[in-house]
Amino acid sequence: MKDATELLMYIIAQEAKHVESMNHTLKEDEFTILRPQNKARGLAIEIDQRK
Repeated sequence: MKDATELLMYIIAQEAKHVESMNHTLKEDEFTILRPQNKARGLAIEIDQRK
């Protein structure tokens, strides 16, 4: 029984690592998408201030 429990804990740990890796990738993708939007917003504010 202990071997099965150890195997299950190993599988759970590996899945947790996989999920964490996917979460990190999603955050990187989110920043990649938001960066140009923030840049455009900053440029729009700068243009309005120069008017």
